[in-house]
Amino acid sequence: MKALLIAIGFAALGGAANAEGASSLGWITGCWVQADGDRVVEEYWTTPSGGVLMGAGKTLRAGKLRNYEHMRIEAIAGVLTFTAIPSGQAQASFPVKSQAEGEVIFESLSHDFPQRVIYRKADNGLSARIEGVVNGQSRSVDFTYKPCG
Repeated sequence: MKALLIAIGFAALGGAANAEGASSLGWITGCWVQADGDRVVEEYWTTPSGGVLMGAGKTLRAGKLRNYEHMRIEAIAGVLTFTAIPSGQAQASFPVKSQAEGEVIFESLSHDFPQRVIYRKADNGLSARIEGVVNGQSRSVDFTYKPCG
C-alpha cells in the first residue's frame, strides 16, 4: 500500500457548506486507536480552528514505528480538502466528493492508491476507509477506531 491514511449526502457542496470548512467536521476531533494483534494504528485530530483540522497518524508493529503521516483538512479555493503527507512519500490532496452529518468522502481519481478517503462517525468511535483501484483491482482498507485510553 503506497500510503496509509489515517480516515454522503450532498452531491456537490454549496457555498454554505464550504463556508463552514473544517468546522463542520468537529466530530473527527480526538485520539483514535485500532489494535489488531501486534499492529496498532493511532490517529490524532485537533479541534477545528482557523479553518483547519490538523491530524497525525502512526502505525506500530510489535511496538516499532512502521510509518507515520501528517494530515490536514481545510478549504482550498473554496473546496474542503483532505491533504496527507505520508512518511517517505509526496503530499497528496483529495477534494471533498460528498458530505453529510457524521460522514465525509474525499476523492482524487488521479492519485495512485488510495483514490478515496472516507470518515464516518460511529457509535463510541470513528470509522475510516481508504479505497481505490490497484492494477485494475478494487482494493480497500478499513480502520475501526475506538477512543484512546
